[in-house]
Amino acid sequence: MALLELKSLNKSYEIEKNIFSRNRFKLKAVDDVSFTIKQGKTFGLVGESGCGKSTLAKLIVKLINPDAGKIFFDRQDITQQTEREFRPLRQKIQIVFQDPYSSLSPRLKVGQIISEPLEAFSLRPRIVEERIAELIVQMGLGKEYLNRLPYELSGGERQRVGIARALATYPKLVILDEAVSSLDLSTQAQILNLLLELQNRYKLSYLFIAHNLNAVEFIADELAVMYYGQIVETGVTTRVYEKPAHPYTRMLLASRLSFKRKLLNGGKTQLAREGNAVSDFKILGCKFFKYCPNSKQKCRQIKPQLEEVAPGHFASCFYPG
Repeated sequence: MALLELKSLNKSYEIEKNIFSRNRFKLKAVDDVSFTIKQGKTFGLVGESGCGKSTLAKLIVKLINPDAGKIFFDRQDITQQTEREFRPLRQKIQIVFQDPYSSLSPRLKVGQIISEPLEAFSLRPRIVEERIAELIVQMGLGKEYLNRLPYELSGGERQRVGIARALATYPKLVILDEAVSSLDLSTQAQILNLLLELQNRYKLSYLFIAHNLNAVEFIADELAVMYYGQIVETGVTTRVYEKPAHPYTRMLLASRLSFKRKLLNGGKTQLAREGNAVSDFKILGCKFFKYCPNSKQKCRQIKPQLEEVAPGHFASCFYPG
């Protein structure tokens, strides 16, 4: 059953070409994005910096509003809901941020940090205390941590506190926005295993946003690849990793040290280059055509749509691999 469904979501910002020009352009941070996250599953979202992943997360938790499209959560249309209307659902959608230090108040002790979302919904003090005690143990931390300040904790311990805060209100969906990218590899593995354990215990759904392709492969059931605001490929994780259809996905996967050489071009890793935001967003067709080894004139003039290349596997490419 679908817990979260995005339908043709769009979000644009007006930007200036440069500081000396008065000409303004619309930058499509999220461009006609649609996907579904199922109950109890993990949906991965990958793409380079600036492609719109974090903007998408902000749209889902209603920190910003979309220009067009629909967001359905637990079969409710939350797109145009006011803050007052959305408040009962806010405790069901939580987010864990990339930097565990800057996302935690340095003045509050761990117990106070975890209790903040509970107190915001006016729960009884006894219930709050019981929930805090339960969560700190589930995070693999002792109760003595409740009286510590964030600067006294390691990066992994801070992120465990951030996860505990997100789970305090018994959410159904947790958005993990680069939640392990600032941690070392061994700590990343510990946090990923903790997330899987918590998912099984609470039947959680995750939106896992990351640059780390190995982490996404480990944790995500399905994934979407995002390029300049658009979803260019989506499907079951194992299928996409084994047989990527879009050239951008192939280039991303080729950047991994563990990636099979058969997907490389003559043994050489070919990576996408960063383009100019203003000029690239004026492109009528495929935004990746300048960097695609298989691009043709059609790719420049016509925007490809997501088409099924295999059961449950979609790519927006006229010449999928």
